[in-house]
Amino acid sequence: MNENRGDCSRRLDVGVPPEWLAEFEAADAAVREHNLGQAKQVLRRHIPPPGETDLRGVEWRYLWLKCRANDVFSLKHKSRVNSSDISPDGRWIASESDGVHLWQSGTWKEVMSPGELKIEPRGERALALNRDGSLLAALNRDANVVTLWHVPSRSLRLRHTDADQPYSVALSPDGLWMMASA
Repeated sequence: MNENRGDCSRRLDVGVPPEWLAEFEAADAAVREHNLGQAKQVLRRHIPPPGETDLRGVEWRYLWLKCRANDVFSLKHKSRVNSSDISPDGRWIASESDGVHLWQSGTWKEVMSPGELKIEPRGERALALNRDGSLLAALNRDANVVTLWHVPSRSLRLRHTDADQPYSVALSPDGLWMMASA
């Protein structure tokens, strides 16, 4: 681990197989980018099955702790949170409380605040994010309206009124499919 940055640029544990180093460096880069979901995915591949020798060293344990450091957190809202979703890659959190908020996990910084999306007027909502957080589906249960937003441009991609009174909304990780269910 580099003494200045805390990354895995050199080995501390000689018991770690050399082929693991590239994976540890990838996990370390993911941690530094606040992509804890990806870092955990890489690290989980090195958890030995029961009965096998555990070759994980200090590098693995250091990165695992970095991934776990922010498992529990609170996002500040002015009123009750009605809905929330975490993108499948773990990098983004959408929440609805007097409008839609978008947060970057790891830093917990609000990157989009209420009013940035011209979303349907008040109503109980359900939210869904695609894999990378670039698309947000928002369901207004009171108005029976589902909207799909391109988050980086804050532009509306789709608006659909559903007579079946949908209660939940979901997006496929690639953002190609959206489902509203009653």
